[in-house]
Amino acid sequence: MKPLMMLIALSLSTFILSAQNNVINSFIEKYKGLEDVTHVNISGGLLDFISKATDEDGERTFLSKLNHLRVLSVPNRSDIAASDLTALRQSIQANNYEELIRIRDGKDLVYIYLHENKDEVIEELIVLVEDPEEVTLVSLSGLMYYQDLQKLELDGEAGEALNRLPSKEEPRP
Repeated sequence: MKPLMMLIALSLSTFILSAQNNVINSFIEKYKGLEDVTHVNISGGLLDFISKATDEDGERTFLSKLNHLRVLSVPNRSDIAASDLTALRQSIQANNYEELIRIRDGKDLVYIYLHENKDEVIEELIVLVEDPEEVTLVSLSGLMYYQDLQKLELDGEAGEALNRLPSKEEPRP
């Protein structure tokens, strides 16, 4: 009976991870072809090659933790239906992502979501930035810990928020 339960749990976790990726994928697919949109999708061999770089202290860079990096930047916010942004945020939360941070600065909104596995290792980090003119979505997939996120050098409110994360001293994945 135990092997059957483990098989069901494994199948369910695979389905949940697939659903999580589909939320982001479908949003990106819908808007990546618009004029003036910047879309970056890095995975596989190129990301492996880039991740072999080290920082000035000889440590592997943050990219060594990643297996997929996606960015969608839509410079004209009016190209995105407000209902699609609402649906994106709701779908992210409905698919077991934790809203780590929400920052409102005037009309600018920054959302940071993460998904952890059962071992409390972060498998995906999503940063969604909405301002009156533009929307930017960044998805980082891999095996990361909180201290890895603190080392990210993001500009603006998102970077400041990541620097204030609690430090969970864990070995590197």
